[in-house]
Amino acid sequence: MNEQMANATTSWRIFDEITYKKTETSPITDYSIRFRDPSSPTDATRKHFVAMAPCGGPIAFVYKTSGIGPNDTTKYTIAIQNLPKHNDKFKEFGRGVVVFVDWTINEDLLLVTEDGKYHIIDIFHYNTSNDKTITLSESVSTISSACTFKTNQGTGVVALRKNQEGFVLVKNVYSPIIQTIALNVDTRAVVSAWCVLDHADITLAYAYDNYIVTCSASASRREPQAIPGITDTIVKLVSSSDYKYVGMLKDNGDVLVGLKDNIGQAQAFTVKYVNSNDKNKITDIAW
Repeated sequence: MNEQMANATTSWRIFDEITYKKTETSPITDYSIRFRDPSSPTDATRKHFVAMAPCGGPIAFVYKTSGIGPNDTTKYTIAIQNLPKHNDKFKEFGRGVVVFVDWTINEDLLLVTEDGKYHIIDIFHYNTSNDKTITLSESVSTISSACTFKTNQGTGVVALRKNQEGFVLVKNVYSPIIQTIALNVDTRAVVSAWCVLDHADITLAYAYDNYIVTCSASASRREPQAIPGITDTIVKLVSSSDYKYVGMLKDNGDVLVGLKDNIGQAQAFTVKYVNSNDKNKITDIAW
């Protein structure tokens, strides 16, 4: 019996302490041609977003379809793929300039716009009656970047205000209680990367130059920690799904990984990849 059970689960995978079985659902359409900028002589791509729901769920492609000119209204097309027993679904979105796209634990699509709002989109309804819009900040054009994180309450979202005015966050996007976290950095410095370090007390790490700073909604801020051996700008920080590790991408394409608990200590990060060819330079990392 144990041997039969072992054979039945050999193809299963472990993700974030959850065991699941991979199942092929539907072919993925290539949307890259829709990302191209028709006004570009070099065939450059327009800003677009791709996000997959947890554990191999639906995939969202969000790309700008209008708003090319200075007086045009910014609109996006949302294409949803990988829906079992469903064809691709499409929705239009025209409620602001999108800066971030991800999924909630309930498999609703979450869009953050630079005007300080986030939008919960019910992908299983073509109308907007089930969609919600929540304001994080009353300031116009205030959000420069955002990310989601997991909490005991569900899915949270945190955003960095433009002009480095601090972070604004909610622990549950469906029942928002807005909190703010101030930056402990010289206003002349530019935050080049940041991530959520701990989802329990909402500890954040952000980088400027070759320094990393941590801050929290509930704890005192630490002094900036210089990362030994790093002379290039840190362009991305990303936490693992269990919040135990932090990945770092440098401007030169090198990739480093460190334990969250070791940040602030000497040799906190270990080099995992050294870029030796600009043609194959790594420009993004994810867990």
